[in-house]
Order: sequence, then structure tokens, then C-alpha cells
Amino acid sequence: LQHRVESLAAFAERYVDKLQANQRSRYGLLMKAFSMTAAETARRTREFRSPPQEQDFRTLTLYSIGAIYVYMGIWVDGYKQINEWEWELMDRRRIQLDGEEEEPEEETTLGSRLMSLLEKVRLVKKEEEKPEEERPAEESKPRSLQELVSHMVVRWAQEDFVQSPELVRAMFSLLHRQYDGLGELLRALPRAYTISPSSVEDTMSLLECLGQIRSLLIVQMGPQEENLMIQSIGNIMNNKVFYQHPNLMRALGMHETVMEVMVNVLGGGESKEIRFPKMVTSCCRFLCYFCRISRQNQRSMFDHLSYLLENSGIGLGMQGSTPLDVAAASVIDNNELALALQEQDLEKVVSYLAGCGLQSCPMLVAKGYPDIGWNPCGGERYLDFLRFAVFVNGESVEENANVVVRLLIRKPECFGPALRGEGGSGLLAAIEEAIRISEDPARDGPGIRRDRRREHFGEEPPEENRVHLGHAIMSFYAALIDLLGRCAPEMHLIQACKGEALRIRAILRSLVPLEDLVGIISLPLQMPTLGKDGALVQPKMSASFVPDHKASMVLFLDRVYGIENQDFLLHVLDVGFLPDMRAAASLDTATFSTTEMALALNRYLCLAVLPLITKCAPLFAGTEHRAI
Repeated sequence: LQHRVESLAAFAERYVDKLQANQRSRYGLLMKAFSMTAAETARRTREFRSPPQEQDFRTLTLYSIGAIYVYMGIWVDGYKQINEWEWELMDRRRIQLDGEEEEPEEETTLGSRLMSLLEKVRLVKKEEEKPEEERPAEESKPRSLQELVSHMVVRWAQEDFVQSPELVRAMFSLLHRQYDGLGELLRALPRAYTISPSSVEDTMSLLECLGQIRSLLIVQMGPQEENLMIQSIGNIMNNKVFYQHPNLMRALGMHETVMEVMVNVLGGGESKEIRFPKMVTSCCRFLCYFCRISRQNQRSMFDHLSYLLENSGIGLGMQGSTPLDVAAASVIDNNELALALQEQDLEKVVSYLAGCGLQSCPMLVAKGYPDIGWNPCGGERYLDFLRFAVFVNGESVEENANVVVRLLIRKPECFGPALRGEGGSGLLAAIEEAIRISEDPARDGPGIRRDRRREHFGEEPPEENRVHLGHAIMSFYAALIDLLGRCAPEMHLIQACKGEALRIRAILRSLVPLEDLVGIISLPLQMPTLGKDGALVQPKMSASFVPDHKASMVLFLDRVYGIENQDFLLHVLDVGFLPDMRAAASLDTATFSTTEMALALNRYLCLAVLPLITKCAPLFAGTEHRAI
């Protein structure tokens, strides 16, 4: 079987090489034909702009046999060889009595087909039987291994000493294999994979790392094994074959191996303590990349969605990838998988989100962060997953959006303290309070006792591992408003007066007042400046109010409320959009143009503000120009 697969792959390599050489020559002839019109050129060059599978199909179906001789040349010899090889395989595995008419094919079970095959073999044997005196002794000997196996199995089946069901099953499996060579080949080809000579070294290195990971699965895990595992996973992700051949990664079962590593580390007990957090982060990062390189890989990881969601609460206080991020990566930008999400999956995520609204993150509290009574960091990650489920490729998934809104309304804890019914302070007040927290180091990070420990032991965590509570609160509410805005029904449903669409829009409007949206959009941003010594002083994007927080409010304003009159448009322009445009213009200098705030502000204006203003262009009719 391996030899047949390799021979077929070798033939395919020669065939594709000749086909590509032929295509290059024909393309060169087309490019030299200056008399063709643009339409004719586009039509005749369409083949060369098609995917490889379509090019192969067009070559085999659209050209006549004579054209194949002209265009393909020596390739016809290869085609004849593979055709003869196929007929030879068919002849070797075909059993049909002389004069027996072929019966029409009917759907039968595997057992009935095997019994029919056995009966034909017996009939062939009876037909070939002759009187012992007329039959040469050498003719009774099998002429091939296939005949030997077939006669032996048939003779055993006629005896009474075979009683074991396992032996009977093995006998008929062996008999079936004698006449199922093409079927074996067809089943083996999807599992076979070919690589070019230039990728052999990288592939061998990748297989070596994969073998090392699998060998570490059976040993007691310790710090040394953890480092080896992380190093091997990192080497695989740094290997170019990992990105160039996503199908090979799936065929090798790399995601299954890494999932097994993560399952072994996390364990099945009730304890949520992570023994090797760096290894979990590395495994989750690998699986996220695995999903991003191929849509088929996403489907492979989607099969593990239930396990990932059950362990989604692990590592929410850590920086880096978590099982929840892997679950989100398995559905992101994939309409088919987003629609395949079941309501119980979304309900599970919403229940975890509600839990984040009731208690602080234990990991952050243990590190000395203030206990604020809820967990905005973990809540933001759950909101991101829901966003990927309700909004795919720029369009709202109506089925999921309606389910998410209904589930969120049932659990007010999901909206955070600011929007939790009558006791909430409102969205604008919550954002303003978060800005004040971000400006106060005592409230934004670990307490004084933790700082003294750092002074004594010299342990200062790097900035990328530090959590800023003020920024986390702002990011949570921005993610929440972004999710609710994407759950809003499309305009054509509103215009058609669909009852469900009107009800959902009314619910969303009741959650966030219009005044709060305009107030947040009009909040000033902290701009980069020059210090007294001429050094550039930039605000920390991970610790302050940033344009991305405003972008969520603009999206909600557009999809839920809309801008329907000129006075409101001019008001939003005056208090919100124009000040940000002035700020962006002031940063358009050699010193400030490359700062993170300048880039983020330009993204906000180009992706959120300008499309909305363009959409509302008819409302500018009748207005007068004035200096800004």
C-alpha cells in the first residue's frame, strides 16, 4: 500500500511538472498575441488565475484528446500508464464467471457482499476442478499469493474447527482485502501528504519536536520537563512548515497532542490551581495559531469546544493565551462554525460572565490588587468570545445575537456594577470613575504592602504582566457596549417592522442612554508631550483611556440609535468628533506622528468616525461652512 501511494505521488509530481511547463508556454503565447481584445484576453487567461484544483479539472475536461496531444505532449504517455495501471488493478481484483451477466448494483451490507464474494470464489473453484487423472499436478498449486490466501480462507470457512469470532472476522477481513486494493488506496490517499525537497529539513525538525513532546507525555512532569515541552512547542511554532502546510499539522494530529498535554497539566480535579501556568499558556498559544492558519483546523479544534469552555475560567488573571482564547479562535470569522454553536454553549459562557460580575479575580487579589468586588479582566475575555459568536465577517449572526441578548437580560450581573438595574451609576459615571482610578497608582495596581515586598526582594514584574484596574474596567465596558452594538438587529429588519427586531432594539436602548454615549465620546484623551528636557512623554496605552474605548460607543450609537436629524449630528461633531480631529492634526508632526496614541487616534477616526460621517452625509444639506 505504501509503495502504491508513493508511486502515485511520484506520477503526480511528474504530471504537475509537465502541466506547469505546458501552461507557461501557452501563457507566453497568449501574452504575445497583441490582437486580442481585453475581454478575450481575460477569458483565455482565466485558467491561469484559477485555483490549482480548478486548473487541473479544466485541463482534463475542457480539452479534447487531440488538444491534449498538442498541449500536453509526452504527458499522454503518463496518462496511458496510469490508466493501464488502474485497469490492471481492476483485473486483478475482479471475479466474474464466464457467461455470467452482471447484475445491477444494489445497496447491500458489508456482510452480504462478503458472502457473495465467498460464493463466487467457491463457484470459480468448482468450475476449475477437473478429474484428477486429466489435471496436471502443477496446476493444483496456487499461481499467486492472492490465490493462495483466497483458497486457504475459503477452505477454512468450510471447515468446522473454526469457532472463534475474532478468527472468523480476521479471515473475512483478509479475504476482503484481496479484492479491495483500490478501496485501500482511496482511503489511504487522504491521509498521505507530500512535501517538496526544500522542506525536508524543516519537516524532520518539526517531527523531532513532535516526537519529543509525545515522549514527555508518559513521564512525571517537573520544571525540567516543562522547559523542554515549552521549547519544543515554541520550535514548532517558529518552523515555517507550521504555517505553510496547515493540512500536514492536522494530519499529524499536533493539536490532539498539545490538547493532551494541556489536559494532563490541568487535570480533572476540582482544584483550579495551575501547576505549570507557563506550559498552559504555551499550549493555548499554539492552539490559537493552529486555528488561525486554516479554516479546516478551526473545525478540528471546534470538536473540543465543550472541554475548552468548561476550563475557560483557568488563567483569566494571567497575561497570555488561555483555554477561552482557544475556544474563541476556533469560531472567529467562520460563519459555519458560528452557526454551529448551540444555545447551551452560549449559556455556559454567559453564566461564567455573570460569575465575573459577582466576585474579584482570586489571582489578582492574591497578588495584592484591590478587591473591587468583580472581575473586569475575565469578563472582557468572555465578552470577546460572545462577540466572535454574534458578528462574523462584518455581518451580524442574527440567530446567535438574539440568543445572547436574551441570556444577558436574564443575568444582570453580566453588565457590571454600572448597568446593573436601578442600583447602577450609569455608563458615563463608570468610565469617569475608571479614569480616576487609572490616574491613582494606589487604586490602579497592587497595594503598598506588595510594593514593600518588591523593595525587600527586588521583584518588580514587567510592564506587560501588570494589570491596570482602571484600564481593565474601561476595556470591560467598551467590550460590553461593542457586543451589544453588534447584537443590534440590521436596519432592513427594523424597516420591515419585525417584532423581535424592534423588541431587541428597545432593550438595548434601555440599557445605555444616548446622553452617556455622547458624554464618553466627548471625553478628552491624554496626548503625548515633550518633557522639560525635551524627551518624549507618552501615555501608557495599557493604563489610560484610549480611542478604542470610544470606537465601541460610536458603533453602538450607529447600530442602535442611529443619527437621524441634523441637529444631533452637528452636536456630536461639535463636542466629540471635531476635538479628536484637532488632536489628531496636532500630532501630525515628525515627533508625535509615530507615537502609539497618534496611530490609535488615526485608526479610530478612519475606521469609526469617518464611515459614520460619510453615512450621514445627506444630513449636511443646507448647513453653512464655518472655521474650526
